[in-house]
Amino acid sequence: MTSRFRADITIDAGPHTEAIFRSIQVDNAYYTGPDSVQVTLEGVIRVAVSADRISHLRAGVNSVLRLAKASGESLQSVGQYRQNSEGTMPDIAGNDKCE
Repeated sequence: MTSRFRADITIDAGPHTEAIFRSIQVDNAYYTGPDSVQVTLEGVIRVAVSADRISHLRAGVNSVLRLAKASGESLQSVGQYRQNSEGTMPDIAGNDKCE
């Protein structure tokens, strides 16, 4: 017997929320898998993942969370680069700048 599993996720990324939503939407448009992923933007990003197997649910949730995290980190990196008065790119390891 197979049960139906569901996870609801809310993501609030402040000023980056809409950009992260767009990146998740693009990925979701081309995704085909055993789970169902629905994404809406209502001031915050709401993600509903459902699947017949818990392993498929886990994979769908991980995929969305990793994409949202990578998108947010990319946006922050671009913002840090633009704010850097010397015009050098900050080192991702946390150093002040790349040589």
